[in-house]
Amino acid sequence: MDDNRLIVAGVATTERTPDRVEWELVVRETDADARAAFARCTMRLRALAAALSDAEITTGPVAVSPEYGERHTPTGRQQARASLTAVAPLANAGELAAAAIEGGADELRGPTLRTSGLDEALDALYAEAVHAARRRAERMAEAAGRTLGRVLSARDHIFDDEFGDRYGGAQLMSLTGGGGQDPPVVPKPVSLRVAIQVVFELSD
Repeated sequence: MDDNRLIVAGVATTERTPDRVEWELVVRETDADARAAFARCTMRLRALAAALSDAEITTGPVAVSPEYGERHTPTGRQQARASLTAVAPLANAGELAAAAIEGGADELRGPTLRTSGLDEALDALYAEAVHAARRRAERMAEAAGRTLGRVLSARDHIFDDEFGDRYGGAQLMSLTGGGGQDPPVVPKPVSLRVAIQVVFELSD
């Protein structure tokens, strides 16, 4: 061990609340003629995207493959399938889901929550963690009768047990017909925790 070095950990934490929501929408068409299934699926995909024009839309390709029934038995028909993602402010999550169903989506997956400003928040946390490490090191050096010098090295690590996929979690009520109410989305805050290891130089 080098007596002229002091290794200290610095930790900083914060929370961010998701502010955007993403839904994945799926449309399907089946027909004995693959070209007919493809054409109808493409038309419905375009109509669905147009119905959700207030959201940020990303459409995927239309794929055609044989349709299978029970026990994976071919039906002799072709299935065309396509999906799109729609992103909107979190406050509009239920409205977007309802519009997707009304617009003809056969399947609704989500929500996936998105949180703005995560990179900026992490940058601020790293700086805060360095300051925390220095404050701790200064107290330790003073107690030991030494003088804290320059930083010799630093190593970072992100603890992401609660960070998940960087977008937080959500609770979604079941989508059912009638009632005239949009399904609410309840976000869970995104927890960010940064820990760094800093090596300081010590002098007498």
